[in-house]
Amino acid sequence: MYRTVAVALFPKNTYWILLNSRWNVFVFENFGCLSSGLQNCYYKHPSTVDMIKNNVAQTSDLWSSLSQLDGNTIYAGVEHIKVVIKEQNSLVTLSSN
Repeated sequence: MYRTVAVALFPKNTYWILLNSRWNVFVFENFGCLSSGLQNCYYKHPSTVDMIKNNVAQTSDLWSSLSQLDGNTIYAGVEHIKVVIKEQNSLVTLSSN
């Protein structure tokens, strides 16, 4: 059994969804969005990466889904956590410096 966390990054917002998978059954566990604040950031710059990591760490539901293998009142217990991150096309407006 595993949990998949999919994250879509946009300059203004970040969206995430959690799916729990066991055999051929997929259970939708949670979803949300948060303010990205990436409008004036440089693409692949260490400060941009730090901002994204801080945003994720400060969102309690998203952070707990990434860090807790054991079950709790919101999420089922899992053996593995998979993370998929997608930068959406609108991120090409970020500077490439």
